[in-house]
This record gives sequence, C-alpha cells and structure tokens, in this order.
Amino acid sequence: MKRNCTNLMTATAAVSALAFSGMLYADQAAMTAPGAGRDNATPAPQQIGSAPLIWDNGDPDGSNGISHFEGVLTGGDALERDAADDFQTGSAGGSGWQVTGVQMSGVWFDGASAPGPLSALRVRIWNDAGGQPGSVFFDATVGFNAVNTGGMFFDRPEVSYTADVSVILDENTTYWIGIQPAGTTDNFFHLTSAIDDGGNGSDPNSCVGNCGGNAGNCWCDEGCCDFADCCADKVAECGGCAPPLGGGALGGGLQGEELQIRGDFTPALPDWAPGSQVFGEAYDLTFKIFGVPAADDCPADLNND
Repeated sequence: MKRNCTNLMTATAAVSALAFSGMLYADQAAMTAPGAGRDNATPAPQQIGSAPLIWDNGDPDGSNGISHFEGVLTGGDALERDAADDFQTGSAGGSGWQVTGVQMSGVWFDGASAPGPLSALRVRIWNDAGGQPGSVFFDATVGFNAVNTGGMFFDRPEVSYTADVSVILDENTTYWIGIQPAGTTDNFFHLTSAIDDGGNGSDPNSCVGNCGGNAGNCWCDEGCCDFADCCADKVAECGGCAPPLGGGALGGGLQGEELQIRGDFTPALPDWAPGSQVFGEAYDLTFKIFGVPAADDCPADLNND
C-alpha cells in the first residue's frame, strides 16, 4: 500500500473566472493597458519554511489578469468564477510528492493592498481529464499570508498570497490547480503570462537565440535565477547561473495546456472552456508549488507500507 501522510479532502467544487484585456462585462469595465512586466515585481519566494520550490508556473508578465474568486461583491452580486492551469509531477522514487504550500499573486479591482478584502484562500487540485480539469482530487479552504510585492499591474498594486496546504500527489501525473480568494467583497484578478513566442519567432520555452533576454514564456538572463523563471535550457545555451532545483524538482512550468475557466461570465460558462475561447488569446496562470518527495516528509510511524 502506498504511504499516505495526509487525509485527502474531496468535495463538490464551486465555480469561478473573466479578464482584463479590453473586455466589457455587466459587472466589470474594461481595464487599462498593463504596466511593465517582471521588472516591477520582487523576486518570487524559493521556499516556504523548509520546503523548496518544486513547481514554478512563471511570474506575471503584465499580459492580463483572470477574474477568479467566490464571494458577494459590494452591491450584493454573488459571483463564482474558476480558473485552473495544469502541471505535471515527475519521479519521486515511488513515494509521491508531499505538497506543503502554494503561492500566487494578483490585483484587486478596487486597488486594495495586502491583505485585501478576503477571508481565506480556496485551493483545489483536479485530476486531468483529457486536457481539462476532471474530478476533484483535493479541496481545502485555508488561511494565508499576504504581502505587497512592490509591483504595479493595470495601475493597481500586486499582492502575493502564500498558503500552507498538505496533500500527496502521485508521481508522473498531470493535475490542474486553482488558487481562489474566498469570502471576498471585491473582484480579484489572478495575474497571468501570455503563451506566445515573444514576437521573436523562436521556441517560447527555449534560450536558443535568446541569451540575455526573454524567450516569450521564460527568461534567459542572469535575473531568472532570482525570479525562478529560467528556461529549462538556460545553462546549456547561455551558461551562468542555474535556477534553484533546476527551476523546480517537478518541472519548470509554462508548458502543457492553456488555463481553463468556468463560472459566472457573460455568457455563463457552466463547463470548463479554454481561456482563449473567451479572451481571444491563450494564457497561463502564474503560481508556485512547494514541497518534498513524500518519503522525506512522512512521520516515522507512517513510514511503513
């Protein structure tokens, strides 16, 4: 029997998601053009407590923000919007991966600073179902830490949220994750990065021809080690610094499927749909996952099969 250091919680998922880029909804005016990208933000955390970064899905690039929350807005409108993005686990020696924390950032429509008008974060992980979120694998409403990063996007301060979670993921498996403000009275926009080739015609995940700069979905400069957004081939192509844990023990992110959305849009989306179907462009959610191989984190009395 596989070791299991935590009880997995499953529940019926609520729904939530919307975007900044020039779209007009009944409850949300179109946003202004984005501010500068990564240079506005502070380096992303490389660990929570003693647990290192094991998956990095990138940092905001100023391309957009996806409305992603559940709550009753000022004025009485109850809205629920979901956004989810995929990630893939690697080999963990047969033990699975003990996830201990997550991080994401966004901006509030009303321009609130940390902690913002929310009571908790809802963290959900779904099994993959043919390139979309499927059955709920993990669902928890948790407390959080919030800080202002110093970055500005859409003329609003960027707020970074981290939360402790406890769940064991199977190795070599695709999942989807959503990190959603809960109990809010304001519209929250989870910041994204665009899925494109950066306008340079090259592979958006490669440093070939991009040393010292941006490859589209990842970076090839020396700063990428501080921001944990290096391309996987950064050292091989450009030399210099190497990202901690090679960009994450599970993987470097910014690959796989574009984000998926559902919920109270105009029109409503009762089922998962690619974000590009609504927004006209493909985006990745920006988030980070922290943890260790499960065999390294199990209490001694649970280390027996």
